[in-house]
Amino acid sequence: MHIRGREKYLEQSGGNLLFLQAVLTNVKIHESTKILEIGCGTGIFAQYFSTVTGAVITGTEMSEPAYKIASKRIPCFYRPKGDLPADIGLFDLLYCKDVMPINKNKIAFFKMIHAVLQPKGAFITYLPLKADILMKPVLNFIPGSIQQSASQYQPLQKNITALKKAGFKKVVTSKILLGTVKQDANYIEKHADGYFSNSDLKKLHRQRRKGLLNFEHALNELTDYGMPSFYNWERTLIIAYK
Repeated sequence: MHIRGREKYLEQSGGNLLFLQAVLTNVKIHESTKILEIGCGTGIFAQYFSTVTGAVITGTEMSEPAYKIASKRIPCFYRPKGDLPADIGLFDLLYCKDVMPINKNKIAFFKMIHAVLQPKGAFITYLPLKADILMKPVLNFIPGSIQQSASQYQPLQKNITALKKAGFKKVVTSKILLGTVKQDANYIEKHADGYFSNSDLKKLHRQRRKGLLNFEHALNELTDYGMPSFYNWERTLIIAYK
């Protein structure tokens, strides 16, 4: 996973309360529920999740700087290759939020998850549909990013098929709104730094910078007219049952 530039934003990469609400709406959680978050970042989301439910949440993280912070908040494993420890045990619920693009072999990734779930356990994640990717304004200014995003996430039906091939018996989906994103200088800087892995095309670095500059000019013009720019962060929630 590419993490260049992420260190500046570690404490900005926390969880999303609307995603938490979606999880709590669909899965019964109590103090004895064993939960694992793959790609927990700095552990902000897991820490809050644990506070709300009383459940102990374990995390895994590929970024060493993020892991060092997360390990002070939750039980956390540093896994630079994105795998799971052999003796990590079984969980009632496993979720991930933003690691789908970095797992090219979806079936292998889902099999890894399936192997550490208790019988009748659940896996929850989300991904964008092609329409959601097309609706993200900044991607229209970054060469190749729309195609790369679609390729990394892969279509919803392909993910559902991969989940079933990995052994999941039932997969349900629903559309969720994860909030409204403000597009400003900080947002642009994250893309420029490579914070978002699905827009970090090394071979198109100059074109990406130029595209982001054009995007910033467009945002500045909107702001000059008293029209700050926002877009709705919509995704498709996926719940797979073992």
